[in-house]
Amino acid sequence: MGAFPGHDEVPSNSYHIPLAYNGRASSVVISGVPIIRPWGYIPTPDGPKFQPTQKMDFEVEMGIFIAKPLDIGEAVPASQARDHIFGMVLLNDWSARDIKFYEMVPLGPFNGKACGTSISPWIVTLDALEEAGAVIDVEAGKLPGGKWAKDSFLAYSRDVSVQVTTHISRMAAQKPSFPQQWRHSKSLFAQSKLKHLHWSPLQMVAHQSSAGCGLNSGDLLCTGTMSSTEQQASEDGVLAGTGRSGCLQEATKNAKHPLPLENGQKLIWIEDGDEVVMEA
Repeated sequence: MGAFPGHDEVPSNSYHIPLAYNGRASSVVISGVPIIRPWGYIPTPDGPKFQPTQKMDFEVEMGIFIAKPLDIGEAVPASQARDHIFGMVLLNDWSARDIKFYEMVPLGPFNGKACGTSISPWIVTLDALEEAGAVIDVEAGKLPGGKWAKDSFLAYSRDVSVQVTTHISRMAAQKPSFPQQWRHSKSLFAQSKLKHLHWSPLQMVAHQSSAGCGLNSGDLLCTGTMSSTEQQASEDGVLAGTGRSGCLQEATKNAKHPLPLENGQKLIWIEDGDEVVMEA
C-alpha cells in the first residue's frame, strides 16, 4: 500500500475496507489486442485541452471471474466467497494518468481508465491454483484490518499467492551505432506478488457483494495494482535491482526518476509501439 498522489498518508478507510470503484466492460480485451492511445481533457497553462494522453501507464493486476451467481439483496462473507469464484487471470488495467488525475476529484476515475483492460486468454481455476500451492494461509502481519480483519463478514484465514513478472519491450531508434540485438529489447521491469496486497481476493468478492448488488456469472473483479514494499521484497528474496512496483507511476515516482532500459533508452511512460509482457 502507498499514499495517493498529492497525499502524504494512506487513507484511513483503506485499512478497514477494500477501496474500489465500478468500471466498464466494453473495452475488456484479450492479451495481444492493441490498445489505442486515449484522448481526454488534460490541464495546460491555457486551460484544459482535448488531446492524446502523454502519461500512458499500465497496472499489474489479477482478475477474478465469478461463476456461481448471487441474487440481488444477498451478500456473501469472505469465508464463503470461494464458492462463487471460477478462477483468475493476469490483468493489465491501462491508465492515462494525466486524464485520470484531472477528472478524479470528486467522483473518481472515468475516461482515464476507460481505454482498455487486457486479460490473459486462459482462466486458471482456484482448484488448479490450490494444487500448485497458490492458495495459502494468511501470513502474520502488523497492519490493522485487511487480511487480519476481525470483522465477521471480512475475516478469513485463506489467501492466494501468485508471482507476476513484468517486462517492457521497446523498439530502439534505427541508428547505426545501436547493436542489432538492442533494437528491440525486453527489459525486466518488476516482480510483484498477489499475497502482498492488503486485502485478499476472497475479501474483495465479499466486499463487492456487501451492498447487495448481487453477482452474475462472468463478472470480472480486479485486484488493483500489485506492488510490494521493500521489506516484503527482501523477505521473499527478490533479486537486488529488480523492481517491485506494479505501475510506472510508482516506479518512476511520478516521472521524477526515469528507469533505464537494456537498449539504452529511458522509461518514463508507455510510448507508441511499446509492449508490456506479464507472466505468472
